[in-house]
Amino acid sequence: MKEVTVISGSKKGFTASYADNHSRLEYTGWMSRKAEIYIGDELYTVAPTSFFSSSADVLKNGRPVLQLRMNWKGDTKISESKESGHFYTFRHQGFFTSGYMITDEKGTELFWLESKFKWSKFNADYTISAAESFHYEGNELLVMVAVYCANYYASMQMAVM
Repeated sequence: MKEVTVISGSKKGFTASYADNHSRLEYTGWMSRKAEIYIGDELYTVAPTSFFSSSADVLKNGRPVLQLRMNWKGDTKISESKESGHFYTFRHQGFFTSGYMITDEKGTELFWLESKFKWSKFNADYTISAAESFHYEGNELLVMVAVYCANYYASMQMAVM
């Protein structure tokens, strides 16, 4: 099983490193849903598209690359386009644990995110464990979008409390 650690570098960002690949997720503001994802030299922007923030688009050069849609069960569907039958599902696992899972459209588990809350930083780091069939190379954007979804889910849980 392959593992990647995503470290919260500040209140507004996360960094992931795997082999020679470096990825960053940075929020534009302290309590913002807008974010920027850097994969190497490429920039992706995450922008909410609905009033209630239940959906967002991941944009590259102003064009949608991925669409995020939250459903009533709390799962988030990550798809390349509305017409595409290919999608991923981000879902929370467990009641007392803070784990998340990404599956493909067939329900195959691809990778898991486990959050580790750091009281000193008042933020969470994530450990990502991938299935043997999942290749991190070429899927860095999906991993960073999953970190974005996990952070959003955690903030929604905190808002309820």
